[in-house]
Amino acid sequence: MDQATRFRMALSHQEPDRIPIHDGPWPTTIDRWHQEGLPANVSPHRFFGYGMVSVTGDPSPKLPVQELEAAARARVQSDRLAAGEGDV
Repeated sequence: MDQATRFRMALSHQEPDRIPIHDGPWPTTIDRWHQEGLPANVSPHRFFGYGMVSVTGDPSPKLPVQELEAAARARVQSDRLAAGEGDV
């Protein structure tokens, strides 16, 4: 059974030949796995046989950080997502 069929069956509440595997380990986790013996030229999704690989991006507008207001005990600044407050 191929991966696409396996996922379609699972999402349709049917029983595939095995549970489809999907994971998205953090880059620091992948680095550690390489230090612990995962071959450098092998990606985790190939090594562990993931059925689906995600591709994600940064959806933020990437606005510049700007100080909007400053007071004796607090500072308001905008970041790449929205405005926020922080202690001085």
